[in-house]
Amino acid sequence: MLAALACMCMTSTKAETVVPLSFGDFDQWVTRNIKESGIIGGEMKKVYEIAPTKTLNGDEPYTNMGNSPWATSNVLAKVASVVKTSNQVFPDKHGNGQCAKLMTLYEHVKALGVINMDVLASGTIFLGQMIEPVSSTKNPYSKMNMGIPFTKRPTALQFEYKLEIPSGQRIYSSGFGSKKELPGQDYAEVFILLQRRWEDATGNIHAARVGTGRERYGTSVASWTTHRIPVWYGDITNHEG
Repeated sequence: MLAALACMCMTSTKAETVVPLSFGDFDQWVTRNIKESGIIGGEMKKVYEIAPTKTLNGDEPYTNMGNSPWATSNVLAKVASVVKTSNQVFPDKHGNGQCAKLMTLYEHVKALGVINMDVLASGTIFLGQMIEPVSSTKNPYSKMNMGIPFTKRPTALQFEYKLEIPSGQRIYSSGFGSKKELPGQDYAEVFILLQRRWEDATGNIHAARVGTGRERYGTSVASWTTHRIPVWYGDITNHEG
């Protein structure tokens, strides 16, 4: 999937104002050069992050740089001292600048003829932080901190994108057991969730939904297209979709 998130639309007192998200033009990227462990081939891999342009060498865990609010599904994993990378989000050309290219790819792992598996992984970008190094495949949401402090009231999320949805059935491949073909087609998805979060006197964390925007995409879009997802506020349980 090719995607270029460009800006967020905010309301003002008289007219709508377009307010860009920080680093949301995707013109700047950190390139991490990481050598994987010899037991799985010892290849030098590139792992990309959305942040001020910089090159990092080595298998050090990454934290958001240069006040960038963006995180990706690209990760450094260390399991039983074995270093492995995963990268499905790439910088790509778009006009005179760049965009974020999100892809669904096989991650192949082979260790001295003992382990030989393919894991299907999809590229994702989000506002927040990926917690590295990843040490297991259990409870993936525990590896990320999704969301950033935000106090505006946007009317919509606006972005520019194009999309390639492959034909045929979906494929499931977790690395455990054989690959499976599943009925139905695959979809891309974009969503925006605004929440009020707080902690009570006994340490319990609460979150109340304030605004919601969500769309799924099942048709390829060959040309770059500007698109808006409206944000709905209040009780939308009876809203269509």
